[in-house]
Amino acid sequence: MNKRLEGDETGLVGYWPMNEGTGTTVYDESANNNDGTIEGATWTKQYIGWALDGEGHRISNPLDLSNIVEAHESSVEWAATTPTDTSVEIHVAVTTDGVNPPASDSADWKLVANSGDSIPDLPSDLSDKYLWVRQTLSSDDPESTPSLQSVSHEIVPVSVRFLSDRVVAALEETIL
Repeated sequence: MNKRLEGDETGLVGYWPMNEGTGTTVYDESANNNDGTIEGATWTKQYIGWALDGEGHRISNPLDLSNIVEAHESSVEWAATTPTDTSVEIHVAVTTDGVNPPASDSADWKLVANSGDSIPDLPSDLSDKYLWVRQTLSSDDPESTPSLQSVSHEIVPVSVRFLSDRVVAALEETIL
């Protein structure tokens, strides 16, 4: 089971979430108040795999899109289990910042309404762009929890589309 600590678990000596973001003190959120001091390090935001953003969303690592240059088509697909009174939302953002995802209230986040839909507002020029994916699972029933099994995305470059058109045309000429 994967569960976030609360700081009041039995036998807990210390709980340092390290979410201060600035300064040299890391605060112990257990009842023991065993605060610590950071030496020789600096605070950075770096997401590894899927990370919580502090506001209940999970954010993916950024995907560098610069090698695609121009997209022909795209899609975002996911598999989820959503019992009654639960929901799963997938949002995507395309930015020029490959280190910091957009703020949770940023207009950069676009809802992907249905699994299999295209990436909303995908710019034609993808050089120096990064794709972020955010998932939000919610429930109005404390006894029910939605579950997200997978999220995937596909971006087909224009060059692949032109190549496949040429192959289809060549096959049609061969058949005729």
